[in-house]
Amino acid sequence: MTVPQRGRLYLAKTVAAVGFIVMTAVIATVGTFVVAQYGLGETGVGLDAPGAVRTVVGSIIYLTLMALFAFGIGAMLRSSAVALAILMPILFLSSQGLGNLPAIQDYAQYLPDQGGQVIMHIVPEDDPRFAKSYGAWTGLGITGLWALAAWIGGWFVTRRTEA
Repeated sequence: MTVPQRGRLYLAKTVAAVGFIVMTAVIATVGTFVVAQYGLGETGVGLDAPGAVRTVVGSIIYLTLMALFAFGIGAMLRSSAVALAILMPILFLSSQGLGNLPAIQDYAQYLPDQGGQVIMHIVPEDDPRFAKSYGAWTGLGITGLWALAAWIGGWFVTRRTEA
């Protein structure tokens, strides 16, 4: 009798997914940056502007981490469709709205999407429109911890699930 090694399967799925995600994130991020700056005309910036390279590279990492977060949630729920049905409203509606409520703003800034978004702004980190109690790379680290936790959760569920 053959016993499937689900941990290896999960790792292989992760490697394949991350490879595709990074490739897609590079194309989308660089393409979006170039088109947006072209559309801004004279007010646009180039990659030589302070913080521009950090923003582009950080955005690629951010998109990869958010996809890995969703990958882990999908593995825990054993359904990509259910994971998307749950994550889309939470990340695109609730988190954005929660981040604007003064009573919980201090806590909402540590949600996975809020943490990583700081790296995508080409403004000083203390700009009141985008300020958090941490910097851009720390915010990306917060998103990374969420992604790691979700990935580990998915790994445990995958290993313990019957075929």
